[in-house]
Amino acid sequence: MRSTAADALCLVAWLAAAALLFRANLHTDDDGILAGLLLLFAAAVSFLSQRLGRIAGSLLGLSIVSSEAWNFHVNGPRPSMSSFLNFLVLAAFLTAIAAAGAFLGYGAGVLSRRAGMGQKL
Repeated sequence: MRSTAADALCLVAWLAAAALLFRANLHTDDDGILAGLLLLFAAAVSFLSQRLGRIAGSLLGLSIVSSEAWNFHVNGPRPSMSSFLNFLVLAAFLTAIAAAGAFLGYGAGVLSRRAGMGQKL
């Protein structure tokens, strides 16, 4: 698999989005904003690269799960995150949101590339 500039940009954007989501989850309790940002960032990462974007965008939700694990280790468990099953449910829910965003971004990228090449949509 050869590396392209779009893949490199996709990885840099993924790392930046994961770091921002990790930090934001530690400092806010507004889950709706985090879910919206996750959907938006997953779509943006997936839009950048067709090959790598869907995987990277779908895995973006794990940054919030790792943030919860960090919070569990450092500050003790939140009441809603006191068991392993809670972490599994959170991971499944966030992965579903991220995958939806990644496939929306992928679809938008395919449509914009076809329109840019002069093909009929």
